[in-house]
Amino acid sequence: MKTAIKTLLQRLGGRSDESDFSETIIRDSEGFILRYEDLEIGRLWTESGKWRFEYTDDFRHQSQIKALTDLPNKAKDYEFSDLWPSFQVRIPSLEQPKVREMVESEGIDPTDKAQLLKRFGRQTIANPFILDCA
Repeated sequence: MKTAIKTLLQRLGGRSDESDFSETIIRDSEGFILRYEDLEIGRLWTESGKWRFEYTDDFRHQSQIKALTDLPNKAKDYEFSDLWPSFQVRIPSLEQPKVREMVESEGIDPTDKAQLLKRFGRQTIANPFILDCA
């Protein structure tokens, strides 16, 4: 298995934007919860090969924190075939040697964004929100 992962990582390493991989796997997952301090903002999960996101009722009924830029409508439940930029930014480039080493040594499938998000996505410098596994 490690050889297959290493071979795939070597193939992926030649690309500059891993978000464009047509072979990205989307498996149904238990999902994630996006939080800001004590406020649960929304839930992200995969289902039937699609990414899904919905804001919580608590977030919808507050007015201090704005919706995510690429998910602007608090009342809408979102569905898309690829991970939104707000979440994609949480996954570091697989071209970074330390990231590549971690992915390989931990047996993470480099084409599975849910696994990558689970491993690397809890925090980002792009926003103050925390992403926890559900």
